[in-house]
Amino acid sequence: GSRIDGFLIFQCPMKEDTKEHINKIIDADCKVKIITGDNILTAAYVASKLKIVRNNDKDEKEESVAFAKIDEEKKCINWMDYDNNNVSTSHFKLMNFIAIEKMSQSYILCIGGKELDLVISMMDPKDISNLIYNIHVFARTSPAQKDYIIRMINKLGKYTAMCGDGTNDVGSLKSATIGIAVLNGKVKKKEEEKEEEKKQDGEIVEEEKKEPKLKSPIWWPSQQDYQRMSMAEIRKKQQEHMQLYMKQNKGKKGSPFGNMNDLMMDSTMTELGDACIAAPFTYKFESMSCVNTVISQGRTTITTTYQMYKILALNSMISAYSMSTLYLDGVKNGDFQMTMLGMAMGILFLLISLSKPLENLSKLRPPKSIFSPSIVISVLLQFTFHFVTLVYIVSATDPFIIRDESTKPDTDFKPNLKNNVVFLYSWTMTATTFLVNYEGAPFMQSFKENSKLFKGILVMYGIALVA
Repeated sequence: GSRIDGFLIFQCPMKEDTKEHINKIIDADCKVKIITGDNILTAAYVASKLKIVRNNDKDEKEESVAFAKIDEEKKCINWMDYDNNNVSTSHFKLMNFIAIEKMSQSYILCIGGKELDLVISMMDPKDISNLIYNIHVFARTSPAQKDYIIRMINKLGKYTAMCGDGTNDVGSLKSATIGIAVLNGKVKKKEEEKEEEKKQDGEIVEEEKKEPKLKSPIWWPSQQDYQRMSMAEIRKKQQEHMQLYMKQNKGKKGSPFGNMNDLMMDSTMTELGDACIAAPFTYKFESMSCVNTVISQGRTTITTTYQMYKILALNSMISAYSMSTLYLDGVKNGDFQMTMLGMAMGILFLLISLSKPLENLSKLRPPKSIFSPSIVISVLLQFTFHFVTLVYIVSATDPFIIRDESTKPDTDFKPNLKNNVVFLYSWTMTATTFLVNYEGAPFMQSFKENSKLFKGILVMYGIALVA
């Protein structure tokens, strides 16, 4: 008979930073699902290690797992645990999605590709999306099934982000709201990068001692060279000269051939595949940090866009109010005043652009449209505030205005009380508009991190007080 000397166990550990980035996504109230072609037990093990389901019991080491088994005779799904015990039963015709949703908060629900095909063939198409949305792990799935899963989740009005690295993921990457092609490049730590730079610098110094430093990438032959060398020898000499120049300037900043040489000589450079063509985003490293980066950058971009719309609308309104008020009395703004105001606005817009996204994602979501109630109400209230403030200021200064000081629009500019008051109003309200409408946390840096913007606004207020 056969003799067993022992068992050989293989393990493929997860990447070091995977759990950290998955936790950030879950903390942002985003659901995480695994869609893979691997065995269902492997996928369930990875899901339990990543803790993609947050149980109320924080001390529990691993989440409970339930596997879908289809009973074709009774037309139902039996959810079984690792020991093949029935956890729950879901009937196709009278499916209780509230119970399934509640179960998905305590169990990692897993389904295989064959079982998914049976569900699609036996279940009402209207209910499939809700069932798929509550399942966490899809194993042994084909490329068509991956695409189908993403499209069913999109059908519920959800936004999906799909990460894939192969041809099997092309369809799902196209269907997802955010498709990210992940390559197999290694993420280098800062310490390793510094060591490599030192090593390269040392090699360059040694080479410079052995060989003279070349100033030009092209070797120009003299008349004597043409007489004593053939054209083949001249071309060979030029080629050797070019290679030596590129070798000496390898990795140097500012060198026109430094980056090109790195690309040509790098044997570990990752190759682009079909997934990169299908996905709108490509990340050359094998890390999940790209998902957090894309989401945070996207949220920052959309909130910055809305912020700019609000600031521009309010600044236009302030200018219209100010110029209308001055025109009624035949007063106009001075060139110096408008130049200073324009320069101040330009500086503040520049300082706003320095704001960066936050590292951690927030549970809050940015508005979906510029016409969302929060934005519209905010702009209308600020319109009203600015208008009432201007009316009050003009009414308060009317008794002190000498009407003879009013001039025609075409005459030379002469500053007076009303002109100065309205200019200070425009100056102060412009600073207030930037202060109030700056988004800050939770989508971008607050005034504490972007201190330059806050100091710029304080300088504007200080100038207004001094004036």
